[in-house]
Amino acid sequence: MNDLEPLPPRLAELLDAERQRPGPDATTRARLFERLGATLSLPPGGGGGGGGGGGQPGATVPPPASGVLWAKPAAVAALAFAAGALSGGAAMSTRAPVAMARVEQSAPRVVVVHVPTSAPSPTHDDTIEPAELPVERAHRSATLNPAPTRDRSLARERALISRARTALAKQNARDALAALGAHAREFPGGRLTEERESLRVQALVLSGKRDAAEQQASEFAKKYPKSLLRGAVEQSLNEE
Repeated sequence: MNDLEPLPPRLAELLDAERQRPGPDATTRARLFERLGATLSLPPGGGGGGGGGGGQPGATVPPPASGVLWAKPAAVAALAFAAGALSGGAAMSTRAPVAMARVEQSAPRVVVVHVPTSAPSPTHDDTIEPAELPVERAHRSATLNPAPTRDRSLARERALISRARTALAKQNARDALAALGAHAREFPGGRLTEERESLRVQALVLSGKRDAAEQQASEFAKKYPKSLLRGAVEQSLNEE
């Protein structure tokens, strides 16, 4: 009746493995027994049966806690397993900071280096001498914007034609022919050439050069067949 039942094979292997591991210290062991005793509702250890009627004087009675534990092999196994787990957890908790510290120390630092790309060297075509800039800009401005020169030329043409008209109004053929000659020399293909030729016919008639006036009128009609000034030219020939 006092023989214990054999433990299951799996539980026996666990007990053998736990026996080979170092046990917990006295403080941990005492705290573990207190928790296990509270969980299994073990009676407090103490003296044997007191004033019971059926007790034998010479019999040795084990403490109640030991009797309960040895009567339940599963409880013994749980006690041993819990003790081993507690000691293993304590060992792991002490080793974890060291391992983490080693990992943190051995972690490589990644340094990103930004290498600036080399700027392309300027070629001969891209290089512009400072002395060439004003000349080139002046030439380009004169080529792309000839309006001021053309305006000045037109103003000069108008001034000469206006002088010839004023002389004809004053019946001064000599000054009129002089102004028209100056216009022909300065602006042989000017924009007021048509008006100049019509005024020349009138100046020749005024100066008494009839043949030259008719010849000039004939050339005007051939050169400007649709001119609006043909009426003024023909009218000047009809005047005596």
